[in-house]
Amino acid sequence: MNPVVAVMVRTKDRPLLLRRAMESILNQTYKNWEIVLINNGGDEGTISAIHSEFICRTSNNIRLINLQRNSFMEVATNVGLKNTDAKFVTLLDDDDTWDETFLEKCVEILVNNNLIDGVVTKSTIVHEEIEGQTIQELCKESLNPRLKRIGKYSLLRRNLFTTNSFVYRKNVLTEIGYYREDLPVLGDWEFNLRFALSKKIVVLPQALAFYHKRQKNTNENYSNTDLELHLKYDKLIRYEFCRRSFNEGAIIRGSRILIYGYFNNLTRLAKKMIHKKMNSNGRIEWRRR
Repeated sequence: MNPVVAVMVRTKDRPLLLRRAMESILNQTYKNWEIVLINNGGDEGTISAIHSEFICRTSNNIRLINLQRNSFMEVATNVGLKNTDAKFVTLLDDDDTWDETFLEKCVEILVNNNLIDGVVTKSTIVHEEIEGQTIQELCKESLNPRLKRIGKYSLLRRNLFTTNSFVYRKNVLTEIGYYREDLPVLGDWEFNLRFALSKKIVVLPQALAFYHKRQKNTNENYSNTDLELHLKYDKLIRYEFCRRSFNEGAIIRGSRILIYGYFNNLTRLAKKMIHKKMNSNGRIEWRRR
């Protein structure tokens, strides 16, 4: 019997974090899952050892796919999606985790209502740092406490949910397409935009997904992606979406995504100026002392 839900786990040379993510899956109260582990150009010996380690601990299928070279993130995603026959799919990056009831609660909604195409839970940001082989949690904060619904236009301003908080029907991919493989970042937001335009997503009020965040440091393998790259592709996606909307006659939709982009830039600039002013005042007070 095919597993009901497949978990795509993308990884590259982060064994410490990967083991934590794999533990999170094995600890799920819902057990009819499989893991598609995509090694995105990392050391094959290390990943094979981890693969063998977890295979010995479960009767569930854990499929390992080694990509020969490091590719954009969504290349790895699509390779994984094309290697499963599960009815539902979700993504859990190697540095993120779930509450143990995440799969159970999301799958239950999809099984009981064929009119729902995807389920999103709220998320918690976990700030942490890594010292050697130790992960130190610093603090937690809610990512999207006011998230209640996701409509056609909800995602035009920004992505409202994390990759690991979304479970959806795999057959949707035949209608809206797979993830864009030419995007090094924000491929999930671009995919979610297309998904929300024609499919129904419901929101669970509980925060069951944990997005782990680390500051950029000397250990590049364990840091999150650069902000500058996100800003570049945020602009690209907005302009492409706007042009496509205009061509389809959806003038308001296309205009909205650009307006939201300009508003985001103004907000970001204002915050930067306030931060700079506060730092400047701090230096002045220090000199007076």
